[in-house]
Amino acid sequence: MTVYLASFIVISLLAINGCNRRQYKIAGLDISFWLTIILLALIAVLRGITVGADTKNYYAYFEDIAQLHTWKDLSYYADRYLIETGYMIYNKLLGFFFESGQTITVCNSILLFAALAIMVKKYSVKPVLSLFLYISLGIYQTALNMMPSSIACLIVLGSYCFIMERKLWKYLAMIVLAMQMHQSVFIFAFLYFLPKIRLTRFRAAVLFGAGGVLLMLYDRLLPVISLFVPEVYRRYLATSQITNGVVFIFHVLIFVFILVVTDFKKTDRTFNLYLWTFILELEFYWLSFRLEIFSRVSFLFSPVLILLVPYVTENMRFIKNKKLMNGIFYSLIGLQYVLRLCINNIGNTMPYMFFWQ
Repeated sequence: MTVYLASFIVISLLAINGCNRRQYKIAGLDISFWLTIILLALIAVLRGITVGADTKNYYAYFEDIAQLHTWKDLSYYADRYLIETGYMIYNKLLGFFFESGQTITVCNSILLFAALAIMVKKYSVKPVLSLFLYISLGIYQTALNMMPSSIACLIVLGSYCFIMERKLWKYLAMIVLAMQMHQSVFIFAFLYFLPKIRLTRFRAAVLFGAGGVLLMLYDRLLPVISLFVPEVYRRYLATSQITNGVVFIFHVLIFVFILVVTDFKKTDRTFNLYLWTFILELEFYWLSFRLEIFSRVSFLFSPVLILLVPYVTENMRFIKNKKLMNGIFYSLIGLQYVLRLCINNIGNTMPYMFFWQ
């Protein structure tokens, strides 16, 4: 917990500087932003095998794949453990040069933060504030536990420009690329068509409520849902582990805040796309109360919050003193993160251990 709390304090200070009009820069570089990226990346790179529930699995996959030498053996191993072909090849290529299981942790972390830096710099109205949200909303620690899917969803989010430009084939190409890391991001394909429907406050509220209706009708809709789930993942639909609702409640509060402070008559296509993505996250979170696997699906959409929230707070229409409101709002987000660290081991990333310990 100490490592995450210390990094949170440092990033909070960097975010304050980054949001200041007199922020410190060297040769035009946003020092606060890049220091935050480096700090988060170092924590990810130097973590041990026990930091993150699935980290040990990635270690094992890498070391096993490095020992396989025929395509038949590699394919059999990938099918057995549901490893994407692209991710398997990526592991094998690294295995030609390195033997330690720490290799995959280092390389995955570099890919993750390269994708994050590109996406945030490209789309965020307040880049360093987006990184503050990345850690304080728990997305960072969850990503440490789910590296391949985290990289994949950032690749897709980084290609949102193709949705805005209505370039379907380029967008689909990026989804196919991301699917080499984790197949679950195929679900982002639907997002290309949804933003054609302009969201109003009423429509957004109705769509959110529809998630609750889907939850109640889940058993009847299961045959239809299974049609859209790849065969290798259908076995998860038979499980019945219920997810924790604390994060869902907090995200609902963020959703309500967005509905209250946003003037929907003056929103643009960017806001519409971000909000659609957030609503999809909430819809799958609803379903996670029936099946825990849907919480992992909802996580794929959650990084959009680090773009949506700064966009909303920067363009609030009904608030006279935006600086005061922003200060209170982001302070509350920071407070919930500290409280969450105390009561919830996010992604089984605590206690933090360096790889040499």
